[in-house]
Amino acid sequence: MSSQRGRDLMSLMKPLLPADPRVVGSYRLVARLGGGGMGQVFLGRSRGGRTVAVKLVRPELAGDPVFRRRFAQEVDAAGRVNGFYTAQVVEADTGADPPWLVTSYIPGPSLRDAVDRCGPLPAATVAVLGAGLAEGLGAIHGCDLVHRDLKPANVILAEDGPRVIDFGIARALDATSRVTQSGVIGTPPFMSPEQLQGREATMASDVFSLSAVLAYAATGRGPFGDGPTASVVYRVVHDEPDLLGVPPELAPLIAAGLAKAPGKRPGVREILDHCAAHVGTTTMWLPPAVTDLITEQAARTRALTTEVALPPRPLAPAAPAVPAAPTPPTPPAKEPSRQARTVRARFSVVSGYDTLFMPTIPVGRWDGIRNVTVVRPRKRAGEAVALGDPLLEVVADRDEYVITSPVRGVLRAMYHRPGESLRTGATIAVFRARTTPTPAVAAGRPPEKNASQAAASTGPTHGGRPFRRRLSARHALIGSLVLAVALAVMALVSVESSLFEKGIYTAQAGDCVAEEIKSTHTEWYTMPCLLMRARDSWNHEGSKHFFKVFHRIEAPAGKAIDDVCAQHLTDPAAGYRTTDWGDMALCVTLL
Repeated sequence: MSSQRGRDLMSLMKPLLPADPRVVGSYRLVARLGGGGMGQVFLGRSRGGRTVAVKLVRPELAGDPVFRRRFAQEVDAAGRVNGFYTAQVVEADTGADPPWLVTSYIPGPSLRDAVDRCGPLPAATVAVLGAGLAEGLGAIHGCDLVHRDLKPANVILAEDGPRVIDFGIARALDATSRVTQSGVIGTPPFMSPEQLQGREATMASDVFSLSAVLAYAATGRGPFGDGPTASVVYRVVHDEPDLLGVPPELAPLIAAGLAKAPGKRPGVREILDHCAAHVGTTTMWLPPAVTDLITEQAARTRALTTEVALPPRPLAPAAPAVPAAPTPPTPPAKEPSRQARTVRARFSVVSGYDTLFMPTIPVGRWDGIRNVTVVRPRKRAGEAVALGDPLLEVVADRDEYVITSPVRGVLRAMYHRPGESLRTGATIAVFRARTTPTPAVAAGRPPEKNASQAAASTGPTHGGRPFRRRLSARHALIGSLVLAVALAVMALVSVESSLFEKGIYTAQAGDCVAEEIKSTHTEWYTMPCLLMRARDSWNHEGSKHFFKVFHRIEAPAGKAIDDVCAQHLTDPAAGYRTTDWGDMALCVTLL
């Protein structure tokens, strides 16, 4: 059991990749802790020996001025949060390239990892968890902040109580729609109905998320189930939660916190009082299995940080010269962990070459990983590849994968270097052409014609009409059909692809915009109305909504957005909707 937990802890901390930085500011990085929508999180150590968590912003976000401005505001506000049940902000440089944020490090698993490894938590533990999280949210709300993305992965379990992390970051990410085209940031099973509907998140939204987190801790599942994102979103907005298995003493409180109307939910003070009344007298608030995880993770952290803090060894006295020993052979490259899963690359023939593409890595029944980071290639150009041979090692979040070849042949080119990001559909490798030219073609002279080819070239006639002319007419007909099919395919691609999509910030009055529900967020984009109407007619899944902008509001802060939109609505009988993006707002009607 101990060895299994050791392997689990190793999955929480990954070694640094070759492309990872070794120093950020005055902090030395020693391991990877994970990643999220904002960027990568590292285990670091200060010059004075303090262990910290270092969050490094993704380059594509760092280049967006809207994100930088909002990120600086949220970090400044988060720095004023002093609650015991929150991870304290230690230092940040929002003007660096890329920006970074340092918070206190809590040696413990996330609630998601603890439930995955040890199962649902007992009632007394859930009560302590609810009281601690409610107190942490109270400290966040006291600084006029809304968390917006409270979920099991953002709750850390420590020996002395839970901690809330990543508060305020979701609002900075929510402002980067020009880069991410994302109107809502979060995890749908733990988001409030108003967030999923594109309305402003409030403190009551955090209460809804907290109640969903407590239901997950008590039962091991979300209160609205899982499956396709569109189905989960529908259940969150319209259906009642499934609270089977929630302790009776906590079920009424959690049910009230999951009310659809924000005004009917209890406040964090009421949740704190209710949970505190059901806290037991024992000082050990966590089950022994979770406590063991915390103890072993703390030991692992000490081993990593102590290794970094060791002083350099003193120079040894010079030894007498001895003949140089032969250089030992270089050991072969380390094979990937046995836990690494193998995934077969996608295959297609492009311009006569066998071409391999990055596949979507399946996760569960419905979801898949579409973004990975290259660890190292396993083959080089010129090498022979057999069916099923490993081509590329990649990592996504905390898991390792080996991409294998679905064909055999000799590599013509191998793409991507260690540390590079890779997306589904990207070209991985190209094989040499399977066919070999004849000696005549290779020598540069045309091949000789055989007797049948020579006879055909004389052009036999039928009824005074040359056969070649009839053949040309047939070719013209075939060419017309091919052209018609190509135009139809181009029209389909124009409608379904993102080629003509633009960021929501470009939308003006008269433009058409779309809301598309993804697995972790909702994307907004602008598109020509003609193409959007065609896309609307093909929208059978119900995961997309299409609108036409009838008014744009600049700098909406302090304005009554609904009143402004109502004034510009030409058809009072038509319904309308407002979307607030911080620097501007849109008034839209259904397309």
